[in-house]
Amino acid sequence: MRAAPLAIGCFGELETLRALLTSPSPGAWAGAVAARDVVLSPAVPAIAIPLGVDVGRAAIVAVRDLAERIGAGAWLSSDGPLAPALNRVREFAGVDKDVRHLLGFDPILLIAKLFSRAEDRR
Repeated sequence: MRAAPLAIGCFGELETLRALLTSPSPGAWAGAVAARDVVLSPAVPAIAIPLGVDVGRAAIVAVRDLAERIGAGAWLSSDGPLAPALNRVREFAGVDKDVRHLLGFDPILLIAKLFSRAEDRR
């Protein structure tokens, strides 16, 4: 079976995309897509999967913060009762490697290069 070259569009304001590229915040990309600050078209599984992982990372951070506030942070530690489940989630979070393999390139590095300032590319 043969397929045409992959074509995925990423649309949004340049400053928004630049901010997302440097944002360490889990869920930043998924939030921008949900708010339609960034539009990815077509919404293919190769893009939807990393966005889902991003939502999952944001949920884990929110749960961890809530647990710390109510004094149950030890439950989420590497020695805590939830450690086996959290380890499985961490293993699943490595899905970005599969996306790079599927696409044949790293989409985040490509976007970073496309939206970097001219002086940053020198």
